[in-house]
Amino acid sequence: MTPRMLHGSLLILPLFLMMPVGLGGQDDLLEEADPCRVQLLAEVEAFVPGKAFWVGLRVEPDPGWHGYWHSPRDGGDGPIVAWKLPTGFTAGKLEWPVPERLVEPGDLVVYGYRGAFLLRARITPPAEVAAKSVRLEATVEWQVCEKICIYGKSEVSLELAVAEETNSSMLGKGILDHWQIQYPVPPSKEPSLVVEQKWGPLKPSEVGGRIEGGTWIVRWWRKVAEARGPQESWKVFAHDLPTGHSREAVVRNLRSSRNGQGSTWEARIEVEDLGVNFDLTQLGCLLVPSIGKAKGIVPAKKAITVRGIPSGRGKPKGRR
Repeated sequence: MTPRMLHGSLLILPLFLMMPVGLGGQDDLLEEADPCRVQLLAEVEAFVPGKAFWVGLRVEPDPGWHGYWHSPRDGGDGPIVAWKLPTGFTAGKLEWPVPERLVEPGDLVVYGYRGAFLLRARITPPAEVAAKSVRLEATVEWQVCEKICIYGKSEVSLELAVAEETNSSMLGKGILDHWQIQYPVPPSKEPSLVVEQKWGPLKPSEVGGRIEGGTWIVRWWRKVAEARGPQESWKVFAHDLPTGHSREAVVRNLRSSRNGQGSTWEARIEVEDLGVNFDLTQLGCLLVPSIGKAKGIVPAKKAITVRGIPSGRGKPKGRR
């Protein structure tokens, strides 16, 4: 594979070009050259047939390197996971922790992770499992970047026992529990929050069915105002948009509150050239709260994922 440039700034190399030649076995070389490791873990050591359990894929770039979210914005690719499960087992949708905003050379803004991050999924076994143990396997394709960007692939597996009672894994459950607060939830799972949205005027192009651009407006507030002390602030990450088809969300505190409710926050996301018959409901934005000078999510707050609505629906209003 020929090296190629990422946005004219970061060099992409396949992993084998980073490996020295003639210095021992292949496994040693691969381990020495690999700037990212992946581990498969589960919350259980033994599971009961028919009873679902969580597994996690811990992706750990080397110090100074970073990986990417599922919607990395200006460039980069998040991990791609292909499961190989025993017959009758199913894996739920992959869940991603809250990312951070990173600036790469060339002032490119990307969403990703500076250190290790944990992707999780719900595994559901069939109601009957004849074997005494099973092996879960996954292939994880990843990209990590420092001054150069490297694509690689990791094969991971985990052996679990079949039992009449669940036996928790101290290590796996501990790691999964530690990451629990980092996974966003839909607004219905955060009853203290009210979310409204609408589309600003959409600009149709001369090509039939193509949306040239528009503004997605999302507003939200707490049903009950926060107690005195460090105030809540928010970051917003637009997602599920083709690279380069949106600007960063502009977030502001409208500071309108009444009847004991919290301040209203608003995010405006400019989108453009979404293609023919683009489904606006496929768009998403991640609302991430923080308190005072705290970095990242605090245990009492949840990040919220909001899905788009068709044009013409929704109507952010003043407080009722």
